[in-house]
Amino acid sequence: MIIRRATKGDCKAISEMCMRSKAHWGYDDAFMQACKDELALHPHELKTCDVALAELDSKILGYAKVEYDHDMPQLGALFIDPDAIGQGVGKTLFIWAVTQCRERGLEKLAIVSDPFAATFYEKMGSRKVGMVASGSISGRELPAYEYVVLPN
Repeated sequence: MIIRRATKGDCKAISEMCMRSKAHWGYDDAFMQACKDELALHPHELKTCDVALAELDSKILGYAKVEYDHDMPQLGALFIDPDAIGQGVGKTLFIWAVTQCRERGLEKLAIVSDPFAATFYEKMGSRKVGMVASGSISGRELPAYEYVVLPN
C-alpha cells in the first residue's frame, strides 16, 4: 500500500469510493442521494486542503482530507473502501492527517464523525467534544471529536 497526494484525475474515483464506503453501513438510497455532494471530492479542494489516498495496485483503498478553512484544522474526510476495512488503511490515513497538522505546527484536529466511525476515532485517541448538525441531512446530529496533535 502506498499513500500519495490526490490529483484532479483521482476525484471521480475517490467520490465513487466514498459512496460505496458510506453505503456499506446500510444507509438507504434517499440518505445516500442527500449526502452525495457532501461526500464528493471536488478538484478545487486540492488547492485548499491536504488530500491523500491509499492505493494498492492502482486500486483506491481509502482517502483522507484535511481542511484548513475552519477555526482549527478539520478532518474533512476519511473514507475506506468496504473491501479494505479492517486492514489498517484508516489508521494509516489518520496518522497521515495528524502528520500534516503537526508539520504545520497546529495543536488540534477537529473531527466530525459518522456514528459508525465514532469508535475508530476514540481508539485513535480523539476526545468527544459534543454533537454538530449534519451538512446534508436536516435534523441529523453527528459526534464531534478533537485530537491533540501537539500537546501543550
